[in-house]
Amino acid sequence: MNTYTKAIRFDRITKDFALYLNGELIGYSSSYSEGESRLNELVYDRLRRASHADISDLTPEDAEVALEVVSALAEEEAAADVTKSAEVVTAEAEANAEQVADDEIGRNCFSPNHRYIYRQPKGSLIMRTLTRCYKYRLQPTPTHVETLVQWAGCRRFVWNWALHCKQTHYQTTGQRLSYQRLAAMLVDLKRQPKTAFLRDCHSQPLQQSLMDLETAFTNFFAKRAKYPRFKARKITPHSLRFPQGVTVVDERTISVPKIGLMKAIIHRPLMGMAKGATIKQDATGAWWVVFVCHIERPAVPLTADHPVGIDVGLESFTTLSTGEKTAPPKFYRRNQKKLARAQRKLSRAQKGSSNHTKAKKRVAKIHQRISNQRADWLHKHALGIVQRFDVVCIEDLNIKGLVKTKL
Repeated sequence: MNTYTKAIRFDRITKDFALYLNGELIGYSSSYSEGESRLNELVYDRLRRASHADISDLTPEDAEVALEVVSALAEEEAAADVTKSAEVVTAEAEANAEQVADDEIGRNCFSPNHRYIYRQPKGSLIMRTLTRCYKYRLQPTPTHVETLVQWAGCRRFVWNWALHCKQTHYQTTGQRLSYQRLAAMLVDLKRQPKTAFLRDCHSQPLQQSLMDLETAFTNFFAKRAKYPRFKARKITPHSLRFPQGVTVVDERTISVPKIGLMKAIIHRPLMGMAKGATIKQDATGAWWVVFVCHIERPAVPLTADHPVGIDVGLESFTTLSTGEKTAPPKFYRRNQKKLARAQRKLSRAQKGSSNHTKAKKRVAKIHQRISNQRADWLHKHALGIVQRFDVVCIEDLNIKGLVKTKL
């Protein structure tokens, strides 16, 4: 009588369960229980065929043993089906009870105006996409700086040209000029001799400038922003946005389309999938690159064991529902004397001189230091609250309404 050896092993490469029968690979299964049932069906089928074979090929003892094995397998399968049914019913009951408990927690911890999202049942893996930005300091060469400034000027020129076209078209026809029409007109603009310098710039920043103008008009008509204005060379910061093409080569280098390799300080690894990059210059003259990345992570089960309410005020920066108060750091007041001294030197310097440029950069560095101190303190303070509490409730104040009431 033949014997059958069953084995199920997890394959780390295919992330499935490999099925073996007598040391031979039979196939793969997505779950352990499904693989076990497939192996049992295969063994049962082989034994059934052996029991219906020609009786002359088997001895009476082997035929009797084969029939006994088939009967035993049938009984095992029936018992397994009953056990699986009981396990499924138990799992469903546990999931329902857990969901009811979570809903009860939500009703106890939140007001009726809030919507509570309960945790998912056990065994279900739901992924969520997180958007994270990575900001790195650039160290461009003088040639790179010249190219970036020229491209920023081309982007500013396209913005002003597109805004003028929109205004002229609306005054003439009374209709709006869409982004698709402007993109087609931009291609013709590059072919003209007077604006042939636009061909030296990469096409992506110019197209993004048209999209930014379209977004500005959308916000204006939705009453979320003021009417778009023309961009001046002296007050508009240099900025270029690339939806694709900018990549991190190693810890000291990035690659920019149509420019090549550029030195950068990659102080932490870039995680996730990069969806775009923005190269910009701040008021101190330093260049930065900001990557926008999408990271896929499993959704963490939500809990409401330690809720807290936060009230923001003037005397205390935050007042928690537990009674804890946090005083404001007042970084601006600490640097106010140094800032006033630097601003006096800037006001005394002659405009257009090298001393005026140096004094202006010195004032910008002080403002940047204050901004960095505020951002660092806010990040640390918010991280401390998140680590201590799992539900944070913040009052939704109408700031514009409070300003109108002169409170």
